[in-house]
Amino acid sequence: MRFALRLALFAVLTAVVYATLSAGMALVSVGGKPLFEGLTRLMLRPVEAGNVRPRMAEWEALQARGLPLDVLFVGSSLTYRGIDARHFAARGYRAFALGLPSQTPLNYAPLISHLRSADSILVAFEAHPDLLASDGTEAFFAYAVNQPLDAQTLRMAASVRSARALNLLAALAWYRAAHPYGTQPPLPDASGDQYVGALYYPGSQLLV
Repeated sequence: MRFALRLALFAVLTAVVYATLSAGMALVSVGGKPLFEGLTRLMLRPVEAGNVRPRMAEWEALQARGLPLDVLFVGSSLTYRGIDARHFAARGYRAFALGLPSQTPLNYAPLISHLRSADSILVAFEAHPDLLASDGTEAFFAYAVNQPLDAQTLRMAASVRSARALNLLAALAWYRAAHPYGTQPPLPDASGDQYVGALYYPGSQLLV
């Protein structure tokens, strides 16, 4: 009984220390940046690298319309930059490229879990051989800082094979408590990519 009590006390103290450190690193800023970013080199503030926010907004709009697609591409930045839905639209096909930076098969399930076998959509998966050895954290980081902290974000965190995902979630939860999602504009995209929206309908306008 005494051992169980000590073990429970140790677990509580560990949780308190972990939460305190996470809060401090997320809420204390040095040079205008959260301390967490300087120590871990992981962003807490929204960024436009890879244009994750507009692409996920388009994906949500498609889901709201019942996924009226012929082809869905899922993969890494190769999918995002290498698949241009306009070429499919010109031939009468409705296509969408659901790419995330360095996304691996570990990250796919939370994004497409709503797909049913009855959906008449051809799903093409892409994974660069080097990414098959990845733990999936890079794609999770790109997604988490650019999306609401919701159930889907938690499912993606659980899908990766790294405790670093838990650390990011803990710090991000504290940061979002002080800076709710959507209240801060994203940081500029340093990659120089020109974003091309999802023109997945022949002759249509963007849905979002």
